[in-house]
Amino acid sequence: MGSIDSKYFPPLAVLFNGMVYMPVRIYEAPEKELVVIISDIPIHPTASYDISKVLIDWMQNINARNIVSIAGIATTTGERRVFWGSNKR
Repeated sequence: MGSIDSKYFPPLAVLFNGMVYMPVRIYEAPEKELVVIISDIPIHPTASYDISKVLIDWMQNINARNIVSIAGIATTTGERRVFWGSNKR
């Protein structure tokens, strides 16, 4: 469907199975009424508010019913841990 670019993103692309992709991509499955946004890079705090605002405005414009946000936290200790949080709103 598309991608997101920002002057705050590092100048890189993702190579997967011989294809080059933007590091932040938008995919759509209309038959399932699903939009997925994938980021292969951490979003810099300087850009996170503006990007979040634009995404929320877009979600409201397309009448999205639900937003699910999944994030990962890199650990360097070798120990695998799981963090989670939720909101009923």
